[in-house]
Amino acid sequence: MSSSLSLANRSPVASMMVRPVRGKLSEHFAAEELACPCDDCTRLVVHWALIELLQRLRERVGVIVVTSGYRCVEYNRRVGGVKGSLHICGMAADIQAADLDPAQLAPLARGFGAGGVGLYPRHVHVDVGDKRRWTGEYD
Repeated sequence: MSSSLSLANRSPVASMMVRPVRGKLSEHFAAEELACPCDDCTRLVVHWALIELLQRLRERVGVIVVTSGYRCVEYNRRVGGVKGSLHICGMAADIQAADLDPAQLAPLARGFGAGGVGLYPRHVHVDVGDKRRWTGEYD
């Protein structure tokens, strides 16, 4: 599949609920990596295009750590996530790369078709929503 294929503007209808939260989502990603970390729900909703984007990045970069994937509404509120966050419908992840700083990782994500790309001091937010770019000050 071409790395220039846009993954943006995909409908959240293409998201899937994964239960139990274990097993492989793709060659290089386990369900546990993207599941909501709160003790209350242990759910995972993930959009197929997000998995594809993360898979492409991991194949290119090597070690990609997902610091935040799916968030239930309650967990998103607790961590200060924005209302309507794409994390809630499984269309976003915050990631770090072992061998790249966020300023190096962000353009790769854009090149692989990420819609939203947010550059933060220690991570990059990637999503498969509309095309947007921003810089944040907090982690």
